[in-house]
Amino acid sequence: MKIVNKMATRLNATIALITVQIAFVIFIAGVIFSIFPLIVYAGVLASIFSVLFIIKSDKESAYKITWIIVVLAMPIIGGAIYILMGNKRPTRKIAAHMKEHALIARLLDGDGNLPFVSKIQCGRMYSLMQYIRNCSSYHAYKNTYVSYLSLWRGHV
Repeated sequence: MKIVNKMATRLNATIALITVQIAFVIFIAGVIFSIFPLIVYAGVLASIFSVLFIIKSDKESAYKITWIIVVLAMPIIGGAIYILMGNKRPTRKIAAHMKEHALIARLLDGDGNLPFVSKIQCGRMYSLMQYIRNCSSYHAYKNTYVSYLSLWRGHV
């Protein structure tokens, strides 16, 4: 009974399932290679160029490593997966939103509120307002009111 319990652990089940998946992928790759060798060569070539492009790109290391592992783990279709899904630029809707956001930020800069921020004496407050300005393109306003609305009844 102890042998069955040891074999039924999550780790052993995961290892067995991964082994089955790898065997299945190797089998499918062999079948595809025997039927369509040019497609396999094109896929491997696309994967090689994808990895070189990923290495050359100026993205974060975690992003690069993740995609390199995906492409090299599936050399026949990994390059195609990266080409289709990996190198996404902002869609037109997001690009339009970013353009609108930049326009709003420029208009807010011209509203005369920036001298207020430069007059702040507290270094921590000034750096916080600069941080908000740099991250969101918006800045703090004077003579505003904030009230905290609690989710819990009876607490203010």
